[in-house]
Amino acid sequence: MAGLQNPIEFDDITFLHDLDRMVQRYPALEGVRRDAINALQAHLSNKKRLFVEEECPKALDSTIRLRKERSKTDIELEFGKRFKDLWEDLWKDVRSAMDHEPKQPSITRIESVEQVRHGYRPEGEPPPERS
Repeated sequence: MAGLQNPIEFDDITFLHDLDRMVQRYPALEGVRRDAINALQAHLSNKKRLFVEEECPKALDSTIRLRKERSKTDIELEFGKRFKDLWEDLWKDVRSAMDHEPKQPSITRIESVEQVRHGYRPEGEPPPERS
């Protein structure tokens, strides 16, 4: 194999090229070339099979995980939107009721109570005492 300068550079293509040249010079080596090609094909087929066996489960797990994460995110977004819509509807109903019943507590007072309950405080106001 005259073309081989550095053993690190030797690969399947170089091997087959050099083997073809040898078969041209020595036709009796045709069987050796056929055996070498069959062995390389079997080796590559085995490598592909091993790759598929190792990588397919990883790809499936990754896909399932991404779908679950996406689904969870979609659910959280939908929940947040639905909660916001319901909250706005509640306040529309409260304001509507206040328009019809002026003797009820002030809507401003109700909003203030809700804001404090959710952690909002006007500036300078001390935090509410917890019991």
